[in-house]
Amino acid sequence: MWRQVGFPARNPEKLVRALSHTHRTLWIRSTRKSRMARAGQLLGFCRATSDGALSATIWDVAVHPAWQRSGLGRGVLERLTARLVAEGIPNITLFAEPNVVGLYEKLGFIRDPVGVKGLAFQGKLPAVKPLMLL
Repeated sequence: MWRQVGFPARNPEKLVRALSHTHRTLWIRSTRKSRMARAGQLLGFCRATSDGALSATIWDVAVHPAWQRSGLGRGVLERLTARLVAEGIPNITLFAEPNVVGLYEKLGFIRDPVGVKGLAFQGKLPAVKPLMLL
């Protein structure tokens, strides 16, 4: 499903490690065979990392292309967000593709609340001088 929704390819070992360090996951599978899905096929998924107390970040929200615009994305996000709030986690963030920002806003997410600007570091570290230990 990752490739079908346009997510970048991921190293399987790293994906297993990421999932094992995930605070909460939520997925939807088909319960029976239909013209749009096999029995047991993954239809929707999302996950959250968290410190379990103050903040959480939602990642990897994906809905199989045949099921997009059916409410599954809204459903997984509503349920995952409600679970995090019920755990007492007050700050929930997520990263969004530009074409789905409107959905997240309808669910109560706010772009840059109170002037907070999100930053991301990706790639190689700049060259630094080694530390001298005395």
